[in-house]
Amino acid sequence: MIKLDVGTVGFSVAIVTLALCFVIPRERSGGTSEARFWFFLASCACYGMGLLVIIHRGLIPPGWAVLGGNFLVIVAAVALHVAISTILGRPRMARFYGALLATYLLFQSYYLFVQDDINARIAVIALVRLPLFAHLAYCLHQARRTRPSLEHVLNDVNGIIQVGQHEAGKGQIVQSGQGFGQTFVITGQTTKAGGPTKAAFNHPAAR
Repeated sequence: MIKLDVGTVGFSVAIVTLALCFVIPRERSGGTSEARFWFFLASCACYGMGLLVIIHRGLIPPGWAVLGGNFLVIVAAVALHVAISTILGRPRMARFYGALLATYLLFQSYYLFVQDDINARIAVIALVRLPLFAHLAYCLHQARRTRPSLEHVLNDVNGIIQVGQHEAGKGQIVQSGQGFGQTFVITGQTTKAGGPTKAAFNHPAAR
């Protein structure tokens, strides 16, 4: 078991995620009207910048770094939901997104400025993102069953998400730590991930 420094892990993830902001535009060859892939780019940018803000709380007032950094992390999850929903042909849920962001700001501010409780803040971040990821999982599951033509696209999107991973042999990495206002948990067996392909951006099933 290899133990990793939480701040170092967060910084590494932020850099890899921001690197995707340069990969996505290079891999798409369609017109600028393909808004769905700009949402992927926005998701990567918000997540990477959010992590950088959180881990550099020494340069930013700690309270605002935690509140603002994690807000960008929530926005990243919303942008990812919008991007995949668009690919699947599902409507965007603006009111739902607004309610989640408002809920985050309300409870995170309370447990940061009124009743300082890091465990409650971690719970808020996790619970606010949970409905987004649960709904995405359901939508993807339904799409694989009812629209077989999307299988190729979804596999390539998975490759884009994993582009930051590299072959590191076989080994179990387990690390969990509480720091900078949230918990990082890394667990799993490292594998070689496929890179992004233009098919994910141009396949007819995704249009």
